[in-house]
Amino acid sequence: MATILLVEDDVSFCLMLKTWLQKRGFKIQEAFSCRDAFKCLKDQSFDLVLTDMRLPDQDGLFLLNHLKSVQPSTPVILMTGYAEIPTAVQAIKAGAFDYVTKPFLPEQILAKIEDALSLPDADTTHKSTAFHYITGNTPGAIRLADAIRLVAPTRMSVLIRGESGTGKEYIARM
Repeated sequence: MATILLVEDDVSFCLMLKTWLQKRGFKIQEAFSCRDAFKCLKDQSFDLVLTDMRLPDQDGLFLLNHLKSVQPSTPVILMTGYAEIPTAVQAIKAGAFDYVTKPFLPEQILAKIEDALSLPDADTTHKSTAFHYITGNTPGAIRLADAIRLVAPTRMSVLIRGESGTGKEYIARM
């Protein structure tokens, strides 16, 4: 049974998610602020941390950076009701396993949690730089790779469109 630290300042959402995850066999410890989370992390280690981005005393990135300094192999999934591309990029670069936007379907967060928990016990801070993508050699694939190389180092917002299963998430991570 995996132990998850759930950090969420919205008490009703936290308790709902906690109950739902407990019914799926997870052991959940909740915290309602960064301060509470630090106390929990001091007392025990967790298999995964699921945290809100906006907390009353600090933000989720602050918690992520702290966690990566004390328990670098613990995967962190950031949740937010205010999706911002620069913040998502910053979170992934800082070592977050994933960045999800609320509201989400419970099955989606469950799949992300299971993916994070299935990682080998390795440092996930290198996840974004260790990602490998096979580039095609068709004219369209070459144009796509050129566009990615052009936009990736900037803070420009980009809309990635395409059919389901075409690799939009891979493009976003690149």
